[in-house]
Amino acid sequence: MLRNISNELCLEKGQAKRNRLKELIDVTAQFNPTDKFSSLYLVSEAGMGKSFTVNQHLEQSGIPYFNVTGSTSSFALGVKLACINYNNPSMENLIVNIDDCDDLVSTANSCNILKQMLDGKKEFNYERSLLSQMQGFSEEQVAAISHFSQEGRMGFCVPVHNMRFIFASNIELPDDEKLKKSRSKGSSRSVILSHRNAIRNRVINGN
Repeated sequence: MLRNISNELCLEKGQAKRNRLKELIDVTAQFNPTDKFSSLYLVSEAGMGKSFTVNQHLEQSGIPYFNVTGSTSSFALGVKLACINYNNPSMENLIVNIDDCDDLVSTANSCNILKQMLDGKKEFNYERSLLSQMQGFSEEQVAAISHFSQEGRMGFCVPVHNMRFIFASNIELPDDEKLKKSRSKGSSRSVILSHRNAIRNRVINGN
């Protein structure tokens, strides 16, 4: 009897979390111009169904979206974003679902790229030479990067103001209190935690 009650409570809690997630996805998909920060950052343990729930709800809602793996370099992410908006010349609003984005919050440089995507001009900005990167790219990728490149400047810059991002991660972004404690202890991780805290302050937290 107790086991049945426990199972029912777990099912209820799970359903409540899924409903809450769907509500957050809907908020992100509204593209409310008065919301300065409306991209969504989801955190939970691996295997909890984040990606399945997000994709299922977006599909059922008819919301335009693209799936992108975050388990890659920032450069590869930028190429994918360039291709998405290259094929979206009217810059229509859409959702970009970045699954498994732990690598994108692993270094100061990748965190800075995310901050630029979420704030200010909302751009993906890659400022290095592309000569060694272009080998093996498809015609579409080359065309997209060329489209978002400027003569006389290295790299490429993709406007992403028409995008709202849903990040799925196993890494929790520290709040101000956790960052303060880390700094007070003189932790060597304070620098990367500071960058992650800055991202936290630019997204809706879904953990």
